[in-house]
Amino acid sequence: MNFALFNCRSICNKTAGVMQLLEDFDTDICCATETWLRKDDNAKFSEMKELGYSIHSQPRAGRGGGVAVLYKKSLKVTPQKCKRFKTFESCECTFKSSSGDILRIVSIYRSGTSTSQSANIPQFLTDFEQLLVDLVDKPGKPLIMGDFNIHIEDENDSVAQRFNSLLKSCGWVQQISAATHRDGGILDLVITRDGSFTHDCIEVLDPVITDSGTSSDHYFVAFNCNVSPAPIGTLEPITYRNIACIDLDAFVEDILKSKLCDTDCFNDLDSAVDIYESELSSILDKHAKEKTFIPRKDHNAEWWSTHCQQAKAMRRKIERLYQKNHDCPDYKRLYRKASERASSVIVSTRDHFYKTRLQDSAGDAKKTYSIVNKLLKKEKSTDCDSALIPLL
Repeated sequence: MNFALFNCRSICNKTAGVMQLLEDFDTDICCATETWLRKDDNAKFSEMKELGYSIHSQPRAGRGGGVAVLYKKSLKVTPQKCKRFKTFESCECTFKSSSGDILRIVSIYRSGTSTSQSANIPQFLTDFEQLLVDLVDKPGKPLIMGDFNIHIEDENDSVAQRFNSLLKSCGWVQQISAATHRDGGILDLVITRDGSFTHDCIEVLDPVITDSGTSSDHYFVAFNCNVSPAPIGTLEPITYRNIACIDLDAFVEDILKSKLCDTDCFNDLDSAVDIYESELSSILDKHAKEKTFIPRKDHNAEWWSTHCQQAKAMRRKIERLYQKNHDCPDYKRLYRKASERASSVIVSTRDHFYKTRLQDSAGDAKKTYSIVNKLLKKEKSTDCDSALIPLL
């Protein structure tokens, strides 16, 4: 499965951009920080779902902040009630893997501004240690992701020293080793149990840290874990052979050398059919091996247009060029412009679609209500704090 971590610096003003970023990396589950979402942002929750992702959100009581777990609509992710701390924000969810294991995902945000959160370092370390202890006592494999606003790469920073020491003493390990902020510094962390002490650790594979192409000053962190989700309404697998790539001359030559051209082998009809099937299958397997794949569900909404697809494809094309030329500022600039362009096209297309639908339904109260209800429906998101779900 593919996981991600991203400090959005407001997902409200870049929803389409963030959703496209998740799709580009085929992200299954993403921990988002500084979402700036409010409890009643139902229109945003609906927009995210139309773009392929559901969300469990824990908004901040005041302005800014907020944490969330975004996940593909095809996954069954369950919000969990957890203890609230004054020194950081958190959101906890679980889901079951195909092997039956429970994965416990925690999204964390600790403010880096001059607030009571950031000022009280001793209390933060005490609170975070309590969280680590609580997670060990709960069933499942824990995975902590978030923006801690601690420069853990700075060996001379006393806060970083105390934080790293806490992780080590409690049997946890931090997995990110490259800068996650445009101004440098490892602020966005992925924390798992230390595999040398316990069996409930999660292996973090192939981490990628890249510019998001949005206005956020944090990089997008993506990685893979060797877990698979429990199947929920999966599509039927498709089996195929790449016949078009067969070397016809070699294929004909193998047929001529096979028993298919040896008439002495055909003693009766049944044996002839058996030889035909076995020989032809064997030759086909040699030149065009049978392959199986599970088709990807189409998450495109009814308003998705050719212009949206073209803008998205261009964004992805320039992103690949940027990844190959990561140190070139021109490619970085092009990538950000393409990302902004794609987001603008997607947002404007969706807005125009629903404005037209509402205009066409003028005078029809039932149809108008149906459209508005689709845009603002409450159950599009689950508030982690209010989720009445017992701890697993």
